[in-house]
Amino acid sequence: MSNAKQEKYELIITANSVTSTDDRFSMDDLGKPGDGYKPLDSYYINTDGEIIRRKYNKGEKRNCNQTLPRLAFQIFERPLVALSVDEKENFPVCQYTPNHEIIRGIYSSVEAIKQAHRTSLQYCIYNCGDGKQFFFHSWGIFSTIMFVQECLRRFGGNADKFILIYREKDKKEAVQPENVENIIDEQVMEFSGYINPYSNELIVSKNIIFRGAPGTGKTYLAKEVAADIISNGYFSDYTLLSEEQKKQIEFIQFHPSYDYTDFVEGIRPIINNDGSMGFELQDGVFKKFITRAKKNYDDAHKTQEVIEKEASVQEVIDDYFSKIELGIDVLKTIRGTEFYISDINDNRIKITIPENTATNNLTLSIDKLSKMLESGQEFTIYNDVKQ
Repeated sequence: MSNAKQEKYELIITANSVTSTDDRFSMDDLGKPGDGYKPLDSYYINTDGEIIRRKYNKGEKRNCNQTLPRLAFQIFERPLVALSVDEKENFPVCQYTPNHEIIRGIYSSVEAIKQAHRTSLQYCIYNCGDGKQFFFHSWGIFSTIMFVQECLRRFGGNADKFILIYREKDKKEAVQPENVENIIDEQVMEFSGYINPYSNELIVSKNIIFRGAPGTGKTYLAKEVAADIISNGYFSDYTLLSEEQKKQIEFIQFHPSYDYTDFVEGIRPIINNDGSMGFELQDGVFKKFITRAKKNYDDAHKTQEVIEKEASVQEVIDDYFSKIELGIDVLKTIRGTEFYISDINDNRIKITIPENTATNNLTLSIDKLSKMLESGQEFTIYNDVKQ
């Protein structure tokens, strides 16, 4: 599967039914397909129509395979904790097929759950507010549907339901198993289509500062948030983005000598063609990125015809200058004045005219040149260029 956008599916769990917008979903086999899907969001809707989402504690991985059962435990924490030891150990948790043995048990320690089941069992850890921990079986995103339904039957209202939003995993995601035994909790904002809650916060505030000692995962988290936003909530892994998507992300690492001129713009020394020293206003890395972002935004509001015309003009310009050796090939105006192209960048063309004693260096804006060619108008040229 490529990293094109996959369809999102909605799973609805009530006390008496389980339905999905994915036609392939079946309660007859919750094992194998459960590890091939990635959860994107989950929430609870009570009888009054109130929507409740998971309250994460510090450190918890969001939207993992255990998001749904953790939410169910959160909603019904008080009655679940109040169950007797015997009732907890006999609480239905999972049944992969109608003929499969029901896996039961909510335990207060790792040793207890491993003693009751096989030692390789993967399990979910739920942390209560009073410091207590509970452990119960959990593997794929569908493995605890029985646990969620049993909570609704025992403790929920008639119209209460849980919603799980998910999609198929990308090929690269499918070979990266989750370390379910090491997942702990973290604070999350209300979901708005993204995997990472910090993505929602960044969209609203426009900037976020992560603090922490070196090696605590700040850069990794920043990449995760960037990938999440760029992919519109489909990927949180930067390596899964397309090359075009990666061009929309820029990483900058500061050091003590970094200043405004490096970041925004500043006067920079240059060597002129005659060997003398000169100065030029140059864009910093942030301004370059903003310029690219503005162009992407402007392009998004253009018609396909305009985009194709601009691309055609740019191709003509690139082709012409690719055949010129900078500072070597001599060009002439119609009047016979010799000049040559000394330098080219994304913004301007530098022209040197040795015969002009008054002004022997000129700058031509590539943007203005492009607009002239794109306009399709006829111009009266007094100093035409020819090779």
